[in-house]
Amino acid sequence: MSRLVKRLSSCRRALILLGIAINFGALVVHGILGNIYYRSSSILMQMVAVTAVRAGAVYLPANPGTAVQVADAYVELNGVMADEIVSTVVAANDNTLTIVLKRELPTYVTLLVMGLPGREINVTAQAQKRSEHLRQASAQADTITRTGPGL
Repeated sequence: MSRLVKRLSSCRRALILLGIAINFGALVVHGILGNIYYRSSSILMQMVAVTAVRAGAVYLPANPGTAVQVADAYVELNGVMADEIVSTVVAANDNTLTIVLKRELPTYVTLLVMGLPGREINVTAQAQKRSEHLRQASAQADTITRTGPGL
């Protein structure tokens, strides 16, 4: 009987250690995946915000209202919810468009993950209307590059 008790006792200890190891491994994997989710969401939101303000800035300074609508529509078409748009504004000189986005991370991501910068992602992007002078200089540079010697 004492052999059986010892054998069951050692099996119980092994099962407890195995359970602890599995739970610890799950926490490590959850932490890694949570950090990947945070970083990839941050990069995606930044890219969408930058592209949106560039698309909207095309309408500046003539149509600031259209610039804001285009920027908002672009971010919504690319996976940002309407309630994640904090603000989209045109500066007083009608040459600069700024958008601010905020995404709250799901609780299941942030609950057990250590080392995240925060429980939300905040992104700001800004673009200006390029002046005609700069646009013409850029077009001339493109022409020189495409038709240069040896082409």
